[in-house]
Amino acid sequence: MPDAQSVHLRLDSQFDANHCQWLGEITGSEGHWYSYLFFSNDVMVRGALNDAKNQAFELGANTVFLIHPQDFVTSFTL
Repeated sequence: MPDAQSVHLRLDSQFDANHCQWLGEITGSEGHWYSYLFFSNDVMVRGALNDAKNQAFELGANTVFLIHPQDFVTSFTL
């Protein structure tokens, strides 16, 4: 979604959620058990980030605070 590019992703400790409104939890992911055969990990990371932005945009969010990405060899989830 082109409009989802306006969604900000935050992972830094300086982020203060006290001024935010909770809209929901999302899970961005990309890849399957066989994806490592066709795609590099950085491509799957970008796909997971785009998936998270798309879901956040659908919720009406403008910022996503990420918690410890789960990095696997064959897929990527955050």
